[in-house]
Amino acid sequence: MHTVSKEMKALGFQVGNAETIFIKDIDKNVMLVIERKKIKKYDRTEIGKLELLSVKIQYSFYKAMYKKQTGKMLARYYVYYEGGDVLALLAKVRNVLKWQEGQRYYKKRGGA
Repeated sequence: MHTVSKEMKALGFQVGNAETIFIKDIDKNVMLVIERKKIKKYDRTEIGKLELLSVKIQYSFYKAMYKKQTGKMLARYYVYYEGGDVLALLAKVRNVLKWQEGQRYYKKRGGA
C-alpha cells in the first residue's frame, strides 16, 4: 500500500479506487474528499513519436455537501487545497480535521 494511503487511513479516510480517491464522512450529508491525479506531459520527437517528458501528481482536497432531502445531489463544495505537494496536503488535512474536532467539542458544550 502506498505511503499516502497509509497516512489517509490513519486519519480516518477510506481508500478508494486504485488509491486515487480518499473519502471521510463527516455527517450524514457532508464528506471530505481527496482526489489524486497523474498529469503526464508529452512531447513529439523529430520522427513524430510521442515521448513522455514528466509525470506530476496533483491532489485536490475539498468538502462536499449534499442536499438534505435526497442526500445525493451535490449542493455545494469548498476547496481546501489544490496542488502537488503531499506534505502541504497532509498538513492541511490535519488542520481541517483538528478544526472540525474543535467545532464538535464546542457544540457539545453548548456553544453556537
